Amino acid sequence: MKKLFYLLPVFCISLLFFTCRKDSAEPSNKLTGKWRFVNAVGGFTGRSVINPKGVELYTFKADSTFTRTRNDTLLVQGYFHIGAEKSIFTGTMAPNINFNSKAATSGLLISVKNDSLVLTDNHVEPYGYLYVRVK
Repeated sequence: MKKLFYLLPVFCISLLFFTCRKDSAEPSNKLTGKWRFVNAVGGFTGRSVINPKGVELYTFKADSTFTRTRNDTLLVQGYFHIGAEKSIFTGTMAPNINFNSKAATSGLLISVKNDSLVLTDNHVEPYGYLYVRVK
């Protein structure tokens, strides 16, 4: 019962991001640019926080290539694809991102709203990863 109570905040946040079709329409067009990792929240209790270890950036380009760097050091690069997957939160199809690299986590649900990017694990005890657009 406690586990369910702790997962409620993660579920509510994810539900807000994925139930509005207008905001999730064509996320690949909104994704182009640089995104700085702010933090991630979730896990077993729903309260675990992951903070960045330096300046972590995703750069997404219109040609479907991406890079991920930490403190200007390349961690991974490759191609990405925006698809759709049934969300465990809503039971409906939601946009997801897949990477061609084993060093990048694929199958994350994706939501781009204004200058915020949220990538969410699509499984029980998920983490939601918050990124902000670098201007």
